[in-house]
Amino acid sequence: QETLNRSIQQLSEATEKQASKSEAMVAVAFEQSAQLEGVKADIDNFEQMKFIDPLTGLANRRSFNKAAARIYTNPELPTMCGLAFAEIDEFKRFCELDDKGNGEHIIRHVGQLLHAATEPDDIVAHLDGNRFAFLISSSDEAEIMRAIDRLRAAAASKPLIHPKTGRNIGKSTLSIGVAMSTVADTAGQLLGYGEKTMAKSAREGGDRVTFYSNIEHDGAGAGWMIYRP
Repeated sequence: QETLNRSIQQLSEATEKQASKSEAMVAVAFEQSAQLEGVKADIDNFEQMKFIDPLTGLANRRSFNKAAARIYTNPELPTMCGLAFAEIDEFKRFCELDDKGNGEHIIRHVGQLLHAATEPDDIVAHLDGNRFAFLISSSDEAEIMRAIDRLRAAAASKPLIHPKTGRNIGKSTLSIGVAMSTVADTAGQLLGYGEKTMAKSAREGGDRVTFYSNIEHDGAGAGWMIYRP
């Protein structure tokens, strides 16, 4: 009887040890799994950050160019959308109000206002310097213009405040050029139309939109429309 009891006790102790060992192994497995998930999340975040502009939190040029290229994945049936380039008017004057840092302050200010006004289907990017870009998903020119007006209004909705003096230095207006995806055959061509129309808006005095129409756009000056409410 004593031998049997000792055997039962030894078996019970061995079972408890094995259970403790199994629990420890499970805990280690869970910890390793959590670490792997953490590493994966870090990698995913790093990949995402490659497409984010650190100054504004908007998409960056790389992200915007990839989105523009996707428009013509099927050249026979491009994605219906409007592409726009924009630059902050009087940016040089604003920057000259301070020795340094004011330029980034202005870009961040405008970027945050644009970010807040961005709809889920819109892409708004900070390209470089004082330039931004938009992709608006729609085949309706009137809807594109309403979206651009929404972003223009957002950029000018709050005054620029000098970061050191706290003085109101004016509102930020934009020179914008817009082109529909239907007027171009390639992403490069569409980007070129956006650049040209933005430059025309700036030459005309800024705070306006030049729309590159799909009607008679071959001749000099043809197909251009100045939009100013």
